[in-house]
Amino acid sequence: MFSCFIGPARFQPSLPNGVLRINEGESLTIPCNANGKTPFLKEWRLPKKLHRLRGSRWLYDIRYLQDGDVFLGSARESYAGNYTCVARNALGIARKSYMLEVGK
Repeated sequence: MFSCFIGPARFQPSLPNGVLRINEGESLTIPCNANGKTPFLKEWRLPKKLHRLRGSRWLYDIRYLQDGDVFLGSARESYAGNYTCVARNALGIARKSYMLEVGK
């Protein structure tokens, strides 16, 4: 009898968990490099102070990219905070967090 284990989504090494630093006006793409053999969904948890405006329009230049990464354009001090990518499938959940600091 043949059997195999198909596990939950896991993150590939890319940027380590920790602090990301950019200056005001710069752009940054934060990766969500999860992988797994079972299909999974990716979602981002952004700093609470970044609120949606009128449905799907963002007040700030923040976009979810098709590959699951998040793009921050023309950074402002208000972008600073914790960004967490969550990858989930039927077998589990994986999280990867980054603390973003925005300098002048």
